[in-house]
Amino acid sequence: MKVAEFSKLLLTALALAGCATDAWRPERNFDVALEQVRVQCWGLRLGAVSINRLMPNATTTDPYFLDVTSRYYHGKISEQSYVTALQGSYAAPADSPGIRCILEQMPKRNADSAPTQGNAE
Repeated sequence: MKVAEFSKLLLTALALAGCATDAWRPERNFDVALEQVRVQCWGLRLGAVSINRLMPNATTTDPYFLDVTSRYYHGKISEQSYVTALQGSYAAPADSPGIRCILEQMPKRNADSAPTQGNAE
């Protein structure tokens, strides 16, 4: 393989590795939080979409929902940014039962925005 081809492949791999890494690698605590969302928020909606249709299962998964929820769970975005993302993508009011339910399933946050032990552990 030529150096130029190898360099392109390497750069592509590095670029892809930096994209939404939390959403694609298994992480037990986040999986537990998602399962809590599935159980507690089943049948509630984000705009016109049922939350259960956004969750990973055999027939449907919404990669954007998983990505933004992972970013919020891991403290990479604030609650306000998370709610704004859900509002914009799913046309869901900020105070909708679906958004409130999802937020209730996420870990409580310290002042530094990192998840604390407990709620989704």
